[in-house]
This record gives sequence, structure tokens and C-alpha cells, in this order.
Amino acid sequence: SSFSAVEIRCRGPQLLQELSTTRTFQQHSDSYESSVSVRQMANAELAMKLAQDVVDFLVHLDADELFFTREASVGPHFEWLMDNGIDQMTYLNHEGVPQSQTIGDYFREVCLFRRHQ
Repeated sequence: SSFSAVEIRCRGPQLLQELSTTRTFQQHSDSYESSVSVRQMANAELAMKLAQDVVDFLVHLDADELFFTREASVGPHFEWLMDNGIDQMTYLNHEGVPQSQTIGDYFREVCLFRRHQ
């Protein structure tokens, strides 16, 4: 599988300029630096704007999140959604709760989870 269409945005002045065009940033610019949830919403909004008319599905994951399917690829899952006319999906997640401040490999060492509703 090729990742030639992957775009990476690094935190800095250029990203901040792009984020300033989002409604989330415009409404919450005073708390952008201090609020993780505001940054996440603004980043997701920018990603959706950039992906519009280019991709069929956009999944917003943090660095400590994993999208799991029983298949070797997520492709069949998203093909099934498309075949059934589903163009938006919300997933419940199980959030890892580290039991230590120092985690080397989040996906191997965290074994306590809480389920979001």
C-alpha cells in the first residue's frame, strides 16, 4: 500500500495560519494553546476541509489511538460502509489508562482501559 497522498502538518506558524481559517479556531483562539480539545477539534476541522472531495473517509486518531478491525486491513470495513450508503460513522472508543507516568510502548504496556460512551 502506498502513502503518496499522505500530507503531514507540523505545529508552527504555517499550520497556525491554516488553522486560523477554521470556525473552531476563530471561536476559541484564546484557548487554543491551553486546550487540547480545542486543538483536536481545530485540527480535525482543517483535515476535513483539506480532504473534501479527495478522500471517502477521514479517521481522526491521536498518537495513542489505534483503529482496529479483525481484517488485516481497514479497507473492507470502509468498503462495506460505502456499499451500504454510509458516509459518516462515529465509533465508541476504549481509552488506555496508563498506570505509570513513564510508558515506552503505549500499545504494548497499557492494559487498563475505560470505555467512552
